[in-house]
Amino acid sequence: MFAEFLAFIPIVGLAACAEKKALGTSYLGLPVANLCAILYVYTIFLLRRFPCPRCGKNFLGKLGGPQVFLDRKCAYCGLKKYADS
Repeated sequence: MFAEFLAFIPIVGLAACAEKKALGTSYLGLPVANLCAILYVYTIFLLRRFPCPRCGKNFLGKLGGPQVFLDRKCAYCGLKKYADS
């Protein structure tokens, strides 16, 4: 997710520069930015629905409930991220 965030500006810039040189227009930047944003949101969605092997609840917690986004343990039962259940 962090790599996607850092790659966003160079990818959009590269697409816009390549289109400007090849076609002389600058219409591709916004669609590429939208595609990167959709990919970023999809990655967040996949991370948010990761189930805990022990309790079966969402590993990262839920919105409005306990959340441990950067922590390496389950928000509900405390199972460490790479532990054997």
